[in-house]
Amino acid sequence: MYDPAGANPYGSDGKSVTLSEASADVPGIPLPNSPLANASNVGTVWENSTGSIAAYYPSSGIEWMVLRGSIDMSPGPPAPQIINGFPALVLPGVADTKTPRPSVVEIDLGNNRMAELVGFTAVENLVDVAHSLPVKAST
Repeated sequence: MYDPAGANPYGSDGKSVTLSEASADVPGIPLPNSPLANASNVGTVWENSTGSIAAYYPSSGIEWMVLRGSIDMSPGPPAPQIINGFPALVLPGVADTKTPRPSVVEIDLGNNRMAELVGFTAVENLVDVAHSLPVKAST
């Protein structure tokens, strides 16, 4: 479950690191560079032993993760979108219910790697952050 406070998403396998340490430990991670999520406004950063990284941006309430795996297309609609040439799921959140859900953008980066952006914000904000990732699919 998404924790808007930037808590450790990996439990006992997670450790708190700086963004520089995460970049050194897992080279080639695509860091967002948008006004809502960038190296200057990052809060907590976590990594785990499988090479997954999570960063929380407190000023926007956005969490960004790079994980092992691929996006699950089985839920059906909505149809995948394309972000930077990669297949992506864009799921708007639901704020005004008894059980609010955050907006989510998942991007399948290939090679058993995916990026995920989550936050209680308009899904368009997450899409903007996703477009700021410095990765492009080869054509």
